[in-house]
Order: sequence, then structure tokens, then C-alpha cells
Amino acid sequence: MPLSNLPATPDVFIDATWPEILPYYDELAQRPLDLDGVESWLQDWSVLESLLSEAAALALIAYTTDTADPVKEAAHIRFASTILPQMQEQHVRLGKRLVELGYETDAIRTMVRSLRNQIDIFREANVPLVAEAQKLNARYQKITGAMAVEWEGEQKTIPQLQPYLLVADRATRERAFRLQARPYVAQRAALAGLFDEMYAVRMQIARNAGFDNYRDYVFREKDRFDYTPADCERLHAAVEATFVPAVRQMHDRRRDRMGLETLRPWDVDVDPLGRPPLQPFREVETLVDGASRIFHNVDPALGTYFDTLSGEHLLDLDSRIGKAPGGYCRGLAHRKRPFIFM
Repeated sequence: MPLSNLPATPDVFIDATWPEILPYYDELAQRPLDLDGVESWLQDWSVLESLLSEAAALALIAYTTDTADPVKEAAHIRFASTILPQMQEQHVRLGKRLVELGYETDAIRTMVRSLRNQIDIFREANVPLVAEAQKLNARYQKITGAMAVEWEGEQKTIPQLQPYLLVADRATRERAFRLQARPYVAQRAALAGLFDEMYAVRMQIARNAGFDNYRDYVFREKDRFDYTPADCERLHAAVEATFVPAVRQMHDRRRDRMGLETLRPWDVDVDPLGRPPLQPFREVETLVDGASRIFHNVDPALGTYFDTLSGEHLLDLDSRIGKAPGGYCRGLAHRKRPFIFM
């Protein structure tokens, strides 16, 4: 299929099937390729994958902002488990053409290095396993996104209990701390089962690619060329040797200031002198407006960039039932914008 038929926006691809997408890759794979035409070929490949990756991002965003919606869930799982693994296979397929051509400039040197790495670790047997891992991840988000507790007659999400860990009353802090753990305890069987399934799938992915464990595999899969697991282990040892004793001393001082026999987890965030907690904002709109003023004072251009995110609804900052936990920044490759989720 000619690349000239590509849609103008990624929205069309959100509901596209793989048989509808594959011909675009086939055209790039079959097009004659030489040094004179490689730049236009790379440009077409870039446009195709920017559209597809943004479509995947939009499906993810729709689901993580509302994990209770079965339509959004199905769209995300379909894209994550059906489209993305096969996109990676085609990415390697086209990457081989570029590597074999021997074309490399300063502008694409890092990209070529990544392509060689991805070609080296790619295994066709891993395509369905990556799809299975994506489904397991979506199940985790659905379980944790639905978690809620009752606090003084009101339904709250786990993050919405965080302010109560800052209040002076110790009993309130302990109640909030224990309550936020309760949904995880209630779902421990489901979450442990997911962990076991994910562990097995990831270990098989690693073994298929010739690695002893998933950690070593994922360092390569993420193109981590500049540091190794051994480097991380040395960092961990340094933290244990220097930072942990310092934190222990800080906790001892905190315990003494608070007049406690034993410092517990619900005592580590509250002000040790009993001062009331800071409340810089209560509503998300206040946070956004305040951040905008700060950024404009730092640099007008920075403030304008932030206002663009707000104006184009590229910020999802509140906590609500059904929203996936955690946070991420996902690039929207086609429109060249970030989406911030927290």
C-alpha cells in the first residue's frame, strides 16, 4: 500500500486491524533501497511509526484514565497485545534493511546502534509472549485502578489518603496507613497470581533471547548501553553503605523530637515538630494555575509550553476511582507533544 495513503492523524489507526496496517510495512520492505533514496525511505518509515505509536499511546491513555470502561479496556488490550508486538517485528524487519545497506550518519548513529541491538535480541517466538505480558499488565491496572476505601463516610482512592499521613494526630495517621494497605491485602491472591504469571512469561522471553534472566534481557531490550546490572549493584551497595546509615540517624532524631519509643511507617512524613501540614493546593486547577505562573516567571517560553499542555488537555493530574495507579509521561510522536499522567 502506498505510504501516500497514510491517514493524516493517528485516530484512524486506533481501530485498525493488523491486516490493515501490515501493507504499509510491506511497501517499505519491498521498495527498492539505495543510498540515494534512503533518506526519503527513512522519512516515510518515521511518519508511519509516529502515527502508529501515537495511536497506541492514545489507547493506553484512554484506558489508564478510566480502567472501568470495557470499551477502552478492549481497545488498549487489542492494540497492546495484537498491534505493538507485530510492529516490533516489522521494526526489526526494516531495521535489517538499513543495517545491511550500511548507511549511517551522525544524525542516525544512535538509532542504528539501537537497531543492531534489537535485531540481535529479537526472537519470533517472543512475539506472542510479549502480547501475553501486555494483557497481564492491563489486568494489574484494572485491579489496582478499582481500589477504593471508605473514609469517614466517603469513598476515596488510595492516593487520596496521603494527606492524612501528614496530620498531627498519630491515631489518624495509623488508621490512614493501614487503610491504604487493605485493598492490596484483599487482592493479594489475584496480585500474587499475576506476579507468578508475569514472572514466568518474562523469564521465557529472556531465555528465548539467550539470557539467563529477565533483568539481563531487559537491560538490552531498553538499549541501556552505558551502564550494566553490575553498575547498578555497585550503586546499591554504595547506597546501603552511605545513605542507609544517614537515614537511620535522621529517623532516630525524628523519633526523639516526636517523643516516641518506636518510629512507625505512619510517623515518617508528618512534621516532627507538630506544625500543620502545608496545603499548597486543594483542587487540580489551582495546581495547574500555580505551576503556570512559576514556569512563566522562570522563562516565558517554558510557561507557554506548559500552557499548551493544559490547553490541549494533555494533563491528567487528579486521583479518582477507576484511574490506574502511578504516573507516566507518554510522548505523542505524531503531534510532538507529551501527555502527563499522575
